[in-house]
Amino acid sequence: MIQDYITPENLTLARDLTHYLSPQISYLVSARPMAVGMGNAIRELKTNISVVSIDMPEQDVRLVPSDPLSSAKADELPPGQGPPM
Repeated sequence: MIQDYITPENLTLARDLTHYLSPQISYLVSARPMAVGMGNAIRELKTNISVVSIDMPEQDVRLVPSDPLSSAKADELPPGQGPPM
């Protein structure tokens, strides 16, 4: 959904994309209780959107990580490498 987004003229990407995603996020929250991971993913996505420079070309913005789960998976430890139980 974010990859297909195009910023309308006279609007900034950070403000309009956050506004555009709000109904989708509201739907997810209404469909199931918000888990800690889901809240963290939404917060990280909104943070990634908000730090995008206004001067950055839209095609370069698409290179900014927009999938919080991909960065979370990269941070995971391999099986058997977690804290001792």
